[in-house]
Amino acid sequence: MARIAAKRRELTHITLLLVSCGLFFFTAIDLRGLSNPFEAALSEVAREMLENGAWFAPRLNYAPYLDSPFLHHWLLALSFKLWGVSEAGARMVPGILATFSVLLVYFIGRRLWTPQAGFWSALVMTSSLLFIAAAQSVTLYMPALCSLLLAASGIVNITKGLRRGRYFWALGLSAGFLSQGIMGLLLPLILLAAFVFCSGEIKLLRELFRLRAVIIILLLCLSWYILAGWNNDQFGAVFWSAQVNGFFTRPDSWNLGQFFLLTVLGFLPWLALLPWAFKQIWPGWKALRQPVHRPFLLLTAWLLGMLGFLILVNLNGQAWGLPLLPPLALITGWSLAQFMSYGQEEENTSLLRRCICCLAVLLLFFALALSVATSVSPALNTLRLSALVLPLGPILLALGIFHWRGRWWITVAAPLGAALLIMLCLLPVGKMMGNWHSSRTVVQALTDMLGPGDQLVSVGDDYPGLAFYSQRPVLLSGKSALPRLLVNSKVRLIVICPVESFNALQADLASFTETKTVEWLRLDGQVVFSNQAR
Repeated sequence: MARIAAKRRELTHITLLLVSCGLFFFTAIDLRGLSNPFEAALSEVAREMLENGAWFAPRLNYAPYLDSPFLHHWLLALSFKLWGVSEAGARMVPGILATFSVLLVYFIGRRLWTPQAGFWSALVMTSSLLFIAAAQSVTLYMPALCSLLLAASGIVNITKGLRRGRYFWALGLSAGFLSQGIMGLLLPLILLAAFVFCSGEIKLLRELFRLRAVIIILLLCLSWYILAGWNNDQFGAVFWSAQVNGFFTRPDSWNLGQFFLLTVLGFLPWLALLPWAFKQIWPGWKALRQPVHRPFLLLTAWLLGMLGFLILVNLNGQAWGLPLLPPLALITGWSLAQFMSYGQEEENTSLLRRCICCLAVLLLFFALALSVATSVSPALNTLRLSALVLPLGPILLALGIFHWRGRWWITVAAPLGAALLIMLCLLPVGKMMGNWHSSRTVVQALTDMLGPGDQLVSVGDDYPGLAFYSQRPVLLSGKSALPRLLVNSKVRLIVICPVESFNALQADLASFTETKTVEWLRLDGQVVFSNQAR
């Protein structure tokens, strides 16, 4: 009977998690267009792969694109095959990978502690704002995180004496390399190195790198590499050059303070509970290496190892804070499970109440920031922003109930409700800002004007979105070469460029008296003009 009850409880946990994933990850995923250049570029590579059937010869804007491995492109192409070439078809992939990641967190938490701890950890992960944003964005961050969690589950299983862990580890390493390249391979290795250094368990290396696991890694990675090189003469040189340059070249926009700020805020709304959660399960430095506290040591090594690694290398995007979310979610989930099962001492209960009050302050700050955003961005609408403040009332009421009555369910209901309401409030803002950086509305406006012989020209980095939505090649042109191109072209050119670039082009175009340009429209910060009339 106990086994049947355990299976029933596990099924209930998984069902609730899947419902939560559907709510947070797949709500209105086609509301905003694919942003340029990253979302549109990955989606366009997959669309062309599906169009020409060349699964080992990816192309972007109908030119070879060999900068990264192909696994993520294959998943996107398969999604387009199943659900159609659209924003929803593209965002199904990160949504499904995020759902799989949530289930991995559940099984990791269950293996480390109890099924309740796994459930609350996965629920915390599901409703963290940075994770929700990544689950609805077509990037390489979610495949890398999913691979890291698969490898981490292998480490956890091996520490619990389960041999199947080495296969999870091998699949995690292989998937990381096939989706992200060097970075996807290094993330699990950094986690392993940090844990072995902290725990001293050298035998873990021997278990994870048994011959069968090594054969699986080499078979999957080398098979892809050989087939990719067979279908592309320049694959090896282009791939490794892009990987090395991308790994060691730090972008000019890299900002350590911004990385920390966005990573910490990305754990909202559970951020307010972290001080209480750490105090709830912190064993002390002297007891940290004892076998009974080995799960917490693993999470500590995970946090410190990932944090140090991500600071040292090229972040190339603030969503690299994603690898820090699983250990934070597991620590918070285990604390919640203990609180609901065994209660709390008065001192920690008082700390929890203060943390809940801090969440109320953070929510008020969020509302205030949205209310003044109209003075910063003209793309936001005052009426819509004023409506964002209204849903905060029920959340503050729930926080008050906990503060005065101490009801435990508010500990979970308040952050979950805050995450849900914040997400729903940001949907219209996300649509406006998403379309601002997307080519969808521009191409839709040009649909009835484009002829079969017309040539789209992009000035800037918007060409992946233009190619995706128009499903035709886009000619790239710099500002200096555009006047000659307009003069010498024998076909009608439709040029799309940002307003700022168009204003700068006016002086250059004026010097070519034979150049005639006709402005067609202005939309979402873009100017469309041509060398011929409509």
